[in-house]
Amino acid sequence: MDAVIYVRVSHDKKGQGRSVEEQESECREVCADNGWTVREPVVKDNSIGASRYSRAKSRPGFDSLPNILRRGDVLVVWASDRAGRKMEDHLVLRDMCEQLGVIFCAGGQVYDFSKTADRARAGHEAVDAEQESSRTRDRVVRAVKARANKGDAHGALPFGYVRTFDPVTGERNWHVDPVAAQLIRDAVETLLAGGSLYSIAELWNSRGMTTNYYVKEKTVNGVVVPAKHGQPWQGRTVRNLLKRPTLAGLRTYRGEIVGPGNWEPIITRDQHERVCAVMADPTRKGRHGRQAKHLLTNIATCSVCGAGIRYMRNTGAKDQYRCPVGHVGRSAEPVDAWVIEHMFRLIDIWRDQVFFFSDDDEADAADVSGSSLLWEQARALKQRLDALTDQAIAGTISAEQLARATAVLEPQIEAAKAKAQADTIHPLLFRLGESNNDLWKSWTIEERRSLVRAVVDITIHPAINGARKFDPATVKIVWKGQKKA
Repeated sequence: MDAVIYVRVSHDKKGQGRSVEEQESECREVCADNGWTVREPVVKDNSIGASRYSRAKSRPGFDSLPNILRRGDVLVVWASDRAGRKMEDHLVLRDMCEQLGVIFCAGGQVYDFSKTADRARAGHEAVDAEQESSRTRDRVVRAVKARANKGDAHGALPFGYVRTFDPVTGERNWHVDPVAAQLIRDAVETLLAGGSLYSIAELWNSRGMTTNYYVKEKTVNGVVVPAKHGQPWQGRTVRNLLKRPTLAGLRTYRGEIVGPGNWEPIITRDQHERVCAVMADPTRKGRHGRQAKHLLTNIATCSVCGAGIRYMRNTGAKDQYRCPVGHVGRSAEPVDAWVIEHMFRLIDIWRDQVFFFSDDDEADAADVSGSSLLWEQARALKQRLDALTDQAIAGTISAEQLARATAVLEPQIEAAKAKAQADTIHPLLFRLGESNNDLWKSWTIEERRSLVRAVVDITIHPAINGARKFDPATVKIVWKGQKKA
């Protein structure tokens, strides 16, 4: 009788296939003891899970068995759960063996699925395997959640940290890498001051930094160690990095912040929330990810269709801001001048209102705006909801009570978060003094656009037919959040 050996291991982190080889060795011993001839090659699925919780959608080796097995063969596995930990997998295996007239051997036990007793015995073992898989998952989930509640580091090592190992306790943790951490702090300051993700990525790439390493090489004890290979930074990858709560020392579980982590933060929680607020601004998105070169491109909008205004060069004529559909068009130079002039008038009015009761001209933006307090309110509401959820899990309150509390608290949480984002005042506002024009001229186009985007809404209306001169009334400029005329 010919035997086909099937071996599988869920995880083989070292890539050496040792568990698979050990299974194969024991299966060959079973074949030798029973006088079966092993048909080569052995069918393998290495580092592929077979439970309902596994990410793998297919097992190439297992899926190939119907084309390999012949009538009268015996299918040999190290244990029944190697063929699968799901009941549906067992049913597929059972039907396949019965239809092909194949004997099944698991752990030295032989099953003939044409016999009722063997079908029942194998079915019970399949149920046990599925239950054990569920119990294992439950243990893992409880352990992960417990580590999250303790604030233990978890997951892939983030950029900005190095992993340390305590040989005495066996504990692993993250510690701040001073060089990478300073890069992150500088990037956060750049972003909050109006810089773009694109410019940060370009700067890091120009220094030879990659997504998993920040220098081309390093020297350890006088020996030059080449850098690990990584990918160049892009605006998208910088964005994903700077949004991570991990950088503020915050532990997450399933995407939700559960509390402080037990590692040193690189930035403050307030900085993290301000970064997220800046990135949540939909007006930051540019066309095709390219860096804009003109003040109002995709910031000003068309009053007719709402599309972002584009900058158009005209050979032999004045360059224009135009609606992409053609509803409106204005000479760019007078529009820019009018926007700058009127915006600074609004800023002066705003500063008089904000600092009317304050003697400290250097007041912190978050303190003046009250956004820090609003973030605290949102966090307090979230903690209340989390506490009620824990009570529901413990059985001290009913599911109906939790549902009512959730219906009340979730809108309050979202409202507080939205208002905190709206009240986060742009840092560039607090760099402005009496000599606004001089400071404005010293800024990059990114900084200028960032301030305009943050403080005013601009709408360009169609001009009156036959008008030859620029009419400021056709360019509506209102303070952010104020109702447009």
